[in-house]
Amino acid sequence: MSRVIVPTLMPITPMRLREDFRDTFGESYARILDAFDRIEKAGCYEPVFFHAPDTETENAGLPINGYLEYMIALPVGGFIVGFNHACTSIDQPFSDVAPAVSGFTVQITDVERAYALFEKPVPETFLLPDRPNANGQFGFDSPLGPGTTTGVPVQLNTPRILTDPYPIAPRGVFKIEFWNQAPAGAFTGDSTDLDPNNLIRLTMLIARPNPDMRSSS
Repeated sequence: MSRVIVPTLMPITPMRLREDFRDTFGESYARILDAFDRIEKAGCYEPVFFHAPDTETENAGLPINGYLEYMIALPVGGFIVGFNHACTSIDQPFSDVAPAVSGFTVQITDVERAYALFEKPVPETFLLPDRPNANGQFGFDSPLGPGTTTGVPVQLNTPRILTDPYPIAPRGVFKIEFWNQAPAGAFTGDSTDLDPNNLIRLTMLIARPNPDMRSSS
């Protein structure tokens, strides 16, 4: 008896439905997404998010100049395709232009291969997919008072796509390193305040293999 599985995912990368990702004005994202058509057409991958660090560690935050090493296991046979980073961990001097200040830097290392994804730790602003949004109402409440926000959200909240998907080979263990770059007083305006940065985080978009998604007979 044959068995037909109806796919629950769209036959194309959903981001192509946005004008920002179509090749209308020669945008680079349109070319980058070509690499993901092969993953979509394979019909056996599902999009999932993996977050680092764990909630308890993230909420505790990192002190001034603090460092955190976090190990995470990703699904073998899948791909790291991008990051979902909606806002910076610290406020910016001008919320309607590209942020120049990052609250932390991050590095990702494939442990089994001792391979770092980036030549050097990248600032969190690298993870942003779009320019910041000037609408402060979408930011986080700030201790500085009414009308101010901490963190600068972006207008186009979609994943920041890598130029090439990174294959997750056995054993699938990755080391995520964070360095806090937030200066003293970054969250209160008081230069003597040494509050930790508790918005240091990395959310990875993973194409996870799921054999049950394939039609079989």
